[in-house]
Amino acid sequence: MRSMPQWLMRGLAVVGGVAVLAVLVGFERVILSPADAPCKAIRANISGSGGAVMTVDATVGGITVLAASAARCAAVIQNEQGGGDVRCAFGATTPTTTVGFLIAAGQNFPMGLEGQVQVRCIRTGSTNGTISVAEAP
Repeated sequence: MRSMPQWLMRGLAVVGGVAVLAVLVGFERVILSPADAPCKAIRANISGSGGAVMTVDATVGGITVLAASAARCAAVIQNEQGGGDVRCAFGATTPTTTVGFLIAAGQNFPMGLEGQVQVRCIRTGSTNGTISVAEAP
C-alpha cells in the first residue's frame, strides 16, 4: 500500500480500512467515527490521466481538477511543493490569474460539502502548478 502524503493525513485518516473524516466546521474540527462517517472510501486524482497528478497551466478557463458530484462528502486539493501558485474557482466561476481562491505551492485546500461543485484551476505566474486531489465520495 502506498503511503499517504502528509497533507492528506491531516484531513483524512484511515482506521481499520474505513475512512474517518476530519471535517472542518468553522474553526472547530469534528471527528466522525467510522460508523457515523457519511463517506466510506477515499479516491485520489480521478480527474488525472490514469490517476496521475494534474498539471495546471495557463489554459484559458482553467483545468478541471474536480468534476461536480452531489455524492462527494469531502475533498482536499493539494498544490504540490516546487510548482507554481494556482487559483481555483468553484461552480460556474471562471478562474483567472486574479480571480479564484489562491493555493500556494506546498499548500492545500480542504473542503466539505462545498466541494460538490466543479473546481477549475489556473496558474498565477509563469510556473505550472502540480495538483493532487483526494475525495471521499
